[in-house]
Amino acid sequence: MNRVSTYYPAIMMLVLLASCSPRKGKGIPDRIETSYYQLQNIFQPDSVEVSTNSAFSEEAKELDSFLVDLDLVRKKDSLLTKECNWYCLKSLIEYNTAVDCSIYVDLPSTASWRMNTTIKKQLLTRKEDFLEHLREIDVLNNPFRREGIESDFRAQLTSAFEDSNYVSFCFMISSYSAGSAHGMHEYETFNFEKASGKRISFNDLFEVKTSEDSVLMCDLITESIGIGKLDHISVYEYDFNLNEDYVVFNFDAYEVGPYGLGAPRAPLNRRAMLARFGKGNKEF
Repeated sequence: MNRVSTYYPAIMMLVLLASCSPRKGKGIPDRIETSYYQLQNIFQPDSVEVSTNSAFSEEAKELDSFLVDLDLVRKKDSLLTKECNWYCLKSLIEYNTAVDCSIYVDLPSTASWRMNTTIKKQLLTRKEDFLEHLREIDVLNNPFRREGIESDFRAQLTSAFEDSNYVSFCFMISSYSAGSAHGMHEYETFNFEKASGKRISFNDLFEVKTSEDSVLMCDLITESIGIGKLDHISVYEYDFNLNEDYVVFNFDAYEVGPYGLGAPRAPLNRRAMLARFGKGNKEF
């Protein structure tokens, strides 16, 4: 038997495996946002390839136009908080001996008395609600409370922004009841019309008109958070803050996932949000 005959079976097996291996079709994107694009009926049952000029590619480009890097947002937020010259930042620092709770509250002061009053009233209400909670659970007699461990409440400014139309502040509310397994982390945001000082909400700036818009909004948020599909997110009065380039949606601990997820933020491109979801003639 010659050498070719010896290796012929092995050669034929390699050829067979190569012919059966999956191949990527031309023009098929690397990432597929299944729920949104299936809703758009982009996939055809008998189609093998998708053209690079198809609606799929256009929708993929639209999706990508919304997504931004959260690290860039955090860096910009940090700079804005430290370097702003259009407000003064004062801090309330006190200790409540009745429930052994340390308290720290940032209180920005702008040129608008109405904005200042709204922020101060809400943050101090959050503080008083937490102190009342500590009294209700009789925190000092909590059997799991260790000696020397105190309760804590903090409202810290994380983002501040002003332009010709709007003023926006974002606070991280952190609270801990002595003896608990862990603390809680929540956001409190304040968005105002600059001229009137009126506080505005999600529905004042954004409009989700169709089921396609609703699915897209939820997909954008879950993609931005970066942990996969969260089917239980629904469109409602999302907590958000503005800065120069982004609309940042903020979610409290447990709001969209387990405690280990923390309090996630989902930044989206401000210009893309205005083009797709802007309400009426609103500019933001």
